Amino acid sequence: MSIRTEIRSLTPDKVVFDVCGITVATANALRRICMSRVPTLGLEDVQITANTTTFHDEFLCHRIGFVPLRHTEDPQLKRFHFPDGECSCVSSCPRCRTDLIIECKAGNDPCFHMTSRHLSSSNKAVQPIHFLDGEEEKKAQLAEAILYPTRQTSQTGIRIAPLKKGEKFVGMGRVVKGTGTQHPRWSPVANCSVMQLEPGSTKMWTEPKGKERERTFRFSVELVGQLTAQELLESAFRVLIDRCKQLGGKGLLT
Repeated sequence: MSIRTEIRSLTPDKVVFDVCGITVATANALRRICMSRVPTLGLEDVQITANTTTFHDEFLCHRIGFVPLRHTEDPQLKRFHFPDGECSCVSSCPRCRTDLIIECKAGNDPCFHMTSRHLSSSNKAVQPIHFLDGEEEKKAQLAEAILYPTRQTSQTGIRIAPLKKGEKFVGMGRVVKGTGTQHPRWSPVANCSVMQLEPGSTKMWTEPKGKERERTFRFSVELVGQLTAQELLESAFRVLIDRCKQLGGKGLLT
């Protein structure tokens, strides 16, 4: 039985696809790769210059660190290096590091929020993700216009923390390439589930476990925003093939 992949549904934040002709072990390996082995960008080592808010430094850094970041020119990071070992630079360079500045000060707005809009990157190709798609952004802007009709500056985006009048936060962190095995901030998916199907149907396989054989599995993957569904699948299968080759199974997934 040859390996075959079929896309069942595809949206900006979710993809459902079937993989036919693989074993339980391979299906579980692909699930784990989607969750923790696909490289993405993440923020670390935030240095705080000023924090007059009521929140602890650790809390704000934790919240800021989970804002999804996307490399618009190289989303699968084929030319962007891991900072340790892969890059040939002495300490850091634009090929393995980008600085992200966080600067926010509350004005007279009675309901002011620090959001992903207050993050600015030293590299124009590396940008924070504010919404998963245009439809979600339009809904947020409509809700803001209804709830805060007198607001001068839009505060739509991923909310990090509320600030009172006059409070401010200033800091800078470094954006580096990593995987979910290091920390969840590098994981490109929020959830990845696998269901084993009976051949030629959409029903779950109910036969007791027996001899390992090739079957059909349905994957349901919810994305965070660093990658599109197509980019995630391409990266995940590439990682799986590379790992099979390293183990000597060159013909397993070709």
